[in-house]
Parts: sequence; structure tokens; C-alpha cells
Amino acid sequence: MSFLVLNPAIELHEGYTNGLIVHLEKGFHFQIDSDMLGLLKKSINKPFQQKTKDIESKAIDYLLNHDILKISKKPSSKNTIRTPELRLHSIIHQNNIQELASILTKLESIHIFDYEIRIEESLNYERCTKLFQILDSVEIDNLDLLIRTESLSLNDMVNIVQDCQFYLNLYVFNSSIKESYKTQKISITPTDQEIDFVNSCGKINQQYFLFDEKNIQINKSHNACLRGKISVDPNGMIKHCPSMEMDYGSIHTTSLETLIQDSSFTKYWNIKKDSIQSCKDCEYRYVCTDCRAFTKNNEFMEKPSKCNYDPYAGMWK
Repeated sequence: MSFLVLNPAIELHEGYTNGLIVHLEKGFHFQIDSDMLGLLKKSINKPFQQKTKDIESKAIDYLLNHDILKISKKPSSKNTIRTPELRLHSIIHQNNIQELASILTKLESIHIFDYEIRIEESLNYERCTKLFQILDSVEIDNLDLLIRTESLSLNDMVNIVQDCQFYLNLYVFNSSIKESYKTQKISITPTDQEIDFVNSCGKINQQYFLFDEKNIQINKSHNACLRGKISVDPNGMIKHCPSMEMDYGSIHTTSLETLIQDSSFTKYWNIKKDSIQSCKDCEYRYVCTDCRAFTKNNEFMEKPSKCNYDPYAGMWK
């Protein structure tokens, strides 16, 4: 006897109205309606019948042909959640580069090597060079750097960053640079747009969704936005996110080693989308980036206020 089983590379996410299929190996995803979702759920681990010409069999053929279902000699076992190893990371938002060296040194002491750094100061060549001297003085693996400049050319930027030993994504705002730059380890993306670092985060949009297995597994048991995150705002206060109100003291006086062991701090890393109002009924919940800084009616466990998807209607507004 043969059975219909879900392809192990498939993630099936059920929402209130629709479902979402994610193929982790082939990298595609698509939404399915409630009828197809119901048929798929009903078919998993059921004996495979000889093909007929009815509508249900044609739908099964479609799922087989698109590598969503497979035929197996035995039913499949339930997939287990494989949460990736915790890796601490940080967002640092500063008005200028004055305090950056001491902040990075503190964070390096608890083995943080992945950063997003936002600098409000508009940088000239001298100040930008100084910034990268600071960055080169500590151990960094991956850096997303957001800066402003009105005077630097693309050649200036390349000259400054070309010897970086870490992976760098440099986003240059308020810039007259028209071309971008990319190598294996460095990318420079300029724009003439201005940015509000505090209020620009938290936008929920399909273009920001992450369909990789690592993000999906994190979202099933933790919060993909906050897990392992330690941020520092322009005043040097430690927060989960620079845009959030709650702080945990100054980066200069607080013991980070103690903080990351404190359940009152780390409990926010474990807020699952399955526990958030509206999000728990959304088929996109395990690929969403989430946001706890800006929420509906300012209620912490409500959906992000900048999300325009209605899972009950199955539509983007």
C-alpha cells in the first residue's frame, strides 16, 4: 500500500481563511484557499488511491506534480521544530560616533558580532574614516550600517570601506550618489531619500517576509524580531529595540552578562506569533518579521500597527 505524504521540504502554514505553502528547497511559496487547504490536510498520510477524473483527484495530481505531496510506502512522522542556535545581535542607534567605541567594546564582551548601526550625524570624509577606524577596532562578523551624507562620492565610500574584514551592507541616505557598489563581502546602496530611524521600522510587507527555514523555525517558538537582540538607543539606554519605550539601564553601567540571564529581559525573546492577537490566525505568521514597538492600539500583544493584512478576509488592505 502507498500513502500520500507531505514533502519534508514543505512548510504548510494554516490561517483563518487561507493557507501558505513554502518550499524550503526550491525557494517558492504561494497562497492557497480554504478548499485546497482542507483537501491537502485531509490527504496527508492517507492511502493513495488509483487516479480518477474527479476534481479532487485532479487537485491531488496538481499537488504531486508541484512536489508538495509525495507517494511513500509508509505514513510520515510529524515534523519536529528545530530551533537554530541562539546568536546574540544588536541594533545601535547613535546621534554621532562619539560613544560608539565604548558601546561596541561592551557588547563584544558578551560575544555580539552581528550589528545594525544607525548614525544620525551627517558624515564627511574625515568622520566616515573615523567611523570605520572604530569599527575595525572590534570584532565584527556582519554589519548593516545606515548613515547620512551629503558630501561623499561613491569613490570616497569605496576607498573608506574597501579593506573591511567583515561583511558589510552600507545604506547611504540623503545622498547624491546614483550608483550602487557590490563585491562578495561589501555592498553600498545609496538613496536620496531621508529616513526617520525611530519611526521607519515595523513595516509589515510581503517584500520583507523571510521564507528560509531558519526564520520559520524561530517564529514557531520565539520572536524572530526580538530573539537575541540587545539594542542601544541614542541616550545609551539598553532596550529590546531602539524604538521601544522600556529600557534596562545604561549600557555604561549595566552588567550585560547579568542582563542576558535575567528572565524579565529574555522573556520578550519568546513571544510567539501564535500568541499575538490576529497574528495567530494569519497564514503568514511564520515568515513575518513582526514588530513589538508599534502595535495596534498600543497593546503589546496586538498585531503590528503597520500591518495591513486581514487574515479573516484573506486580503491586503
